[in-house]
Amino acid sequence: MEVLSPPTGDLTAEFNELLRQRNAAPARARVDLEKADSFLKEAYRINSHITTLHKELRDVRQAYLSTAQPRRTQSRAVQGQPRVLTDREREEVDANAKQMIRELNASIRAVDEAEQLRRETAAAVVRKTYGSALGALGSWASGGAAMGSSKTAEQAAAEARAQQTEMHRDSVLWT
Repeated sequence: MEVLSPPTGDLTAEFNELLRQRNAAPARARVDLEKADSFLKEAYRINSHITTLHKELRDVRQAYLSTAQPRRTQSRAVQGQPRVLTDREREEVDANAKQMIRELNASIRAVDEAEQLRRETAAAVVRKTYGSALGALGSWASGGAAMGSSKTAEQAAAEARAQQTEMHRDSVLWT
C-alpha cells in the first residue's frame, strides 16, 4: 500500500514552465494544509497514523520474528545485537497494532460516510438549483434543449465539478 504524505518540495515553478511550453494557464498557488478542508486534514491525519504504525511494526519486526530464546540479561543487551521479544511482549505488539488498526478503520469509515453524505447533499443542491418540477419534458416544452439533453451549461459544469471532487476524494480514500 502506498502511503501518502504532504508534498515535500515546491515544484510549482517547474510545473508552470511545462504548462507555459504547452500554452496552458499557470498553476495557482500551493495549497496550504492549514487552509485545506476538513476532509483532507482528516485524511492526512489518518495517513500519518498509518505511517507511524508501519514504522513501529517495521522497527520491531526482527525482534518479533526471532525464534531465539530471550536472554536473562536483556536489559544489558550488546549494542548492535538484535533484541528478542518475549511472548508477552509479542502479545502487546499484537494488541497495540490491532487496536490502532481498528481505530484507523473506524476513522476511514467515518470519513467515507461523511463523504457519502456530502455527495448526496451536493447532488440534491444541483437538482434543486437546476431542476424543474416538470423535468426534461418541461424544459423541452419551454423551448429548452431536446429531450435527453436538457442540461444547461451551468448545470453540466456544476455536475462536472461535483464529479471531479468525488473522484479526487475517492482516490484519497482508497489508494
